[in-house]
Amino acid sequence: MDEKFIQIKDKVLETLDGNCYKVFSILLRHSNSNFECYPSVREMARKYKLSKNTITSCTNKLEEMGIITKSLRQTKDGKKTSNFYTINRDYVVENEKKKKRIISLPDWFNKNLERKELDIDKKEEIERMLKEFN
Repeated sequence: MDEKFIQIKDKVLETLDGNCYKVFSILLRHSNSNFECYPSVREMARKYKLSKNTITSCTNKLEEMGIITKSLRQTKDGKKTSNFYTINRDYVVENEKKKKRIISLPDWFNKNLERKELDIDKKEEIERMLKEFN
């Protein structure tokens, strides 16, 4: 499973109580790249140890506040399945670029760290790499 790193804006943190913040976080965790998801209330309650009433109450509050929109999903034959949630992008900050991790540095980098006189091309590349990862 890919890890997601999403910042939540202060206006969400300042206005939600603990349970509603938890439900908002659950919806974010289940959301796709368009911030849409459809976890069932029953599954969220079971998996995250909340009551169905708490989840329903919190999703209603999140919808009233404009943080999410909620609509009912139905099968082709009209049977109700679960809610479809869309998270308002105004309440989250997307990380446009995942931070890269330096797993290993090239051998020439380690060898040249000790030298006082570096080849200009190598020195520029070292400086570029350090800027990129700082």
